[in-house]
Amino acid sequence: MSDTEKKRAKLTGIILNIQYPDGTPRIITLDPNETTGLFWSDQTVLEIFAPYYDNVDSEMTKDQFIEHFGPEAKKLLGKNDKIKITRNVVNELWMLPDKQGFLRAVLGKDTKCTPR
Repeated sequence: MSDTEKKRAKLTGIILNIQYPDGTPRIITLDPNETTGLFWSDQTVLEIFAPYYDNVDSEMTKDQFIEHFGPEAKKLLGKNDKIKITRNVVNELWMLPDKQGFLRAVLGKDTKCTPR
């Protein structure tokens, strides 16, 4: 029996439990039909996720980018209305503090090959 003939279990939900350095907890629920990968350590973001964009053409509009990564991400856009997602952009997102000054706990990849 081939792998395509076998019945595969289906992931129906993803729940992330995050705790910020100040002790604040946050629960994020993701739809596995929209998120196809999660990366939560320096090693996986910098050595696997970021290099992925060396071989993939992906871009986001200014509005999409700010919606996903917050107003702090505006500085990565410059004056452009779109941003090409590159290894460097992913590296910068990973090291970009949020409005509280905390680095993000996780980055994801969606079905359109854009980071989340």
